[in-house]
Amino acid sequence: MDMEEDAQSANASTYKTFDTFASDWSACSNQSFGKLINNFRSDSAIHKEMLAVLAAVTEVIKDQGGKESNTEYFGALMTTLSDVDLEETSVAAVLNLLGMGIKGVPQGVLQSRFSQCSKIFLDLLAKYAESDNNVIMKGLLGCISVLLRAQESALWKEPSTKNVLDSILVFTVHSKPRVRKAAQHAITAILKGSLMMQGENAPTHHPAAPLTADFCVRQMESHGAGTTTLHVLGLLKEILATFPRSHLKTTCETILKVMTLGNILINSCGLQALHGLFVSRPPLTVLPPDLNAKLIAALYDYQPSAVDSQPTQAWLAVMQEAFINLNKQDAVQSVTNVPHLFVLLTTLWLSGKPEVTSAATLTMRALVEEVIGPASCLPQHRTSVTKVIVTVQAGLKYQYHASWTHVLHIIGVIFKACGENCLETLIPCLEALADLRDSHQFCFTSELDFAVGQAVRSMGPEAVIKAIPLQLKGSADSAQEFKRSWILPILKENIQKSTLKCFIDNCMPLAVFCKNQSAKLRAENNQVRSLSYDLMQSQLWALLPSFCTQP
Repeated sequence: MDMEEDAQSANASTYKTFDTFASDWSACSNQSFGKLINNFRSDSAIHKEMLAVLAAVTEVIKDQGGKESNTEYFGALMTTLSDVDLEETSVAAVLNLLGMGIKGVPQGVLQSRFSQCSKIFLDLLAKYAESDNNVIMKGLLGCISVLLRAQESALWKEPSTKNVLDSILVFTVHSKPRVRKAAQHAITAILKGSLMMQGENAPTHHPAAPLTADFCVRQMESHGAGTTTLHVLGLLKEILATFPRSHLKTTCETILKVMTLGNILINSCGLQALHGLFVSRPPLTVLPPDLNAKLIAALYDYQPSAVDSQPTQAWLAVMQEAFINLNKQDAVQSVTNVPHLFVLLTTLWLSGKPEVTSAATLTMRALVEEVIGPASCLPQHRTSVTKVIVTVQAGLKYQYHASWTHVLHIIGVIFKACGENCLETLIPCLEALADLRDSHQFCFTSELDFAVGQAVRSMGPEAVIKAIPLQLKGSADSAQEFKRSWILPILKENIQKSTLKCFIDNCMPLAVFCKNQSAKLRAENNQVRSLSYDLMQSQLWALLPSFCTQP
């Protein structure tokens, strides 16, 4: 134990020594480089080189009476980087240091030195494009991205600026994953995180967005179902929502076009790109309702076979977000078109694939909560809402029995979302549930009870009791005499807003009947049935407190 503690102490002391050494040896007080100084590793060649460069640059700045600002370090590091004879290890070290400090350089400095800095970066990019040094490539792409993010809109009209962007776009389809990922991140950051895109007067889209869209379309049209198209789709997943309307339409059409080529991976990545578009909730100026609706209509042609689990799940995710996004823009179009999707979704309950069944249920739940529920309170949507309810209720047919867990869950969600506004439409569903619950050897009692509980909460106990009467005046057969007693615990647990009048009108007569029947049976010396009615009376009276919230 002592040896372990000594070893840990020695190890901690060693790292502390390295930290002290790094900070003392570099004599750097700029916090931008704290990550290097605090995490310096003596066994890392790149760390040693970075520390050496930082120490040299710091010394130069101090000798010139500088204050070690981000601007001073940026200027000194760029001067170092412009040395054509700089060794590869030193280039990597300088770029890493630049990456640490460039985000803290004032926007005006990055704008005034754009031409000079971009030339240095592009020259190095051309020099190391075919090398295996991912550190240099990632560093260059990151620095160019930050440089471009700082530029004003007017500069993007210059061909030189567009050339700098093109230099990054080329690497978004690079064969090396790390380089490709760095380039795609750089483009995403430019389109989404540029300074001009922040504030109240931000343009509707970045000036680089049309250029990027054109590049993506060209690449997909040129390479069809090739690997390059996969790389482009991976980029589009992040940036599709940043394109202006006309370019977005063209790009989406191209995505759908390459998805007709029959390549499973292309289809998967295409769906991911469209999912990224819808989930971004783009403004009307980018994705108007008509285009959204047309994309939904087109996507029906790309529905995979129900036996293909993963493609079906991806397709469902896209359709879900497409409808939710359309609903936020134009509820009329969304609610009018969603019943057709529910017809397809219920057929997936018959797929025999658990993951497909679950995905269909999750999609239905999201659409009920986001689309159908809000629409249920508006008379003009009554027809569409009713279609959805009837479609889901059809899932109670025996052919769906393997998926009744899912069917009952969605019925419960519908009760919760629409119960208050769709009483008449939902009564037949409640009656069907009661008949199922009463049937012999019904196995989904907990799921059904939960659904009925949701109805009690949203529709109120009076509506539920009328649809599912207790039927206590049955035959002497106890199984028939109390077959609806299962509703009592559900009522007790779920009544939220009701009145004492409701109890007096619906429950008290039954309680009195049970009391009288119990006394009658006791007089006839039928103790078992007498106790049963007495218990039923107690359960009915136990409901009373729940009805007293709004007397």
